[in-house]
Amino acid sequence: MVNGDYPNAYYEYAATLGAQYNFSPYVGIHASVHKFRLKNTDLFNREFAASELNVHLTMLPYDKFTPYVYGGGGLNHANWFEQNDLKVQAGLGLEYTLSPSIGVKIYADYNAVLSDELDYVVAGQRDDHYLKFGLGVNIYLGGNEAKDNDEKRKMRKYRRTQRRIENEIKSSGRARGCWRYAFAKA
Repeated sequence: MVNGDYPNAYYEYAATLGAQYNFSPYVGIHASVHKFRLKNTDLFNREFAASELNVHLTMLPYDKFTPYVYGGGGLNHANWFEQNDLKVQAGLGLEYTLSPSIGVKIYADYNAVLSDELDYVVAGQRDDHYLKFGLGVNIYLGGNEAKDNDEKRKMRKYRRTQRRIENEIKSSGRARGCWRYAFAKA
């Protein structure tokens, strides 16, 4: 939703693809590219792309439901990369982790473009800026250290392993059961 020099901003689509590297369960860097449209009813309708680099702070990395904040800089691209404007952005979101490798997120971010020509009109006291709201899926490649090390997940994994071993003992006979009993006492 654009907040520029025209009235009556309208919600439009956006698509995002990004990658994140975590230095710790709490701090990471996130690089992303976006394709989106900004529109004001009957006055302005334009497609953009953006590339961003953000510092990402996760508040409760060991919980299934965690808030996060991020901020950084980037470029806003228009007219098939003929017009490139610097921008800064900041946002916040919530993520619900379905498994150590998949999370669902909802987020909002504020983008301040360091130009007043985003909507083709140079007017007003401020440069143009816009808001983005989104719903997405995070896929963690290589594991999610914070979620993998969660105590509840470790206990569930331990109990599953114990049940599997007990089922193998029951189904395979006494010889294996004796080995398991000796192993458990050691």
